[in-house]
Amino acid sequence: MRALRKEYLRREADRILVRVREMTPLERDILLILEPTDKWVGNVALATRLGRSTGGNQWAVFTKAVKGLAGAGFVEVKERAGVHRNLRAKVAADLAHYEATVEEAEAVYQTVIAELAKEAVGA
Repeated sequence: MRALRKEYLRREADRILVRVREMTPLERDILLILEPTDKWVGNVALATRLGRSTGGNQWAVFTKAVKGLAGAGFVEVKERAGVHRNLRAKVAADLAHYEATVEEAEAVYQTVIAELAKEAVGA
């Protein structure tokens, strides 16, 4: 049973990594900016930090990216507060069904962060 649990835990981790690899550069940048801090960041401030216009098509693309990340559970969005990191909680929630230990969830989280960083530097 333990081997089977480990196998499904690995598969769930792989599913998370596949989603991360499929992210657009903008989605990855949003996560990388939010992850180091526990602060809520307003949409306009976040878009500005990323060098994006807060009007027209760039704003539409930005808000679509934020909504997609929120829908997948990678970030939290509150109307008056803005956007907040949620990556670690998403990993833990996705692995909870398989009764992942804190260490197992943290290992997957670190793997996801490494993947995000690798993509950011074009490795």
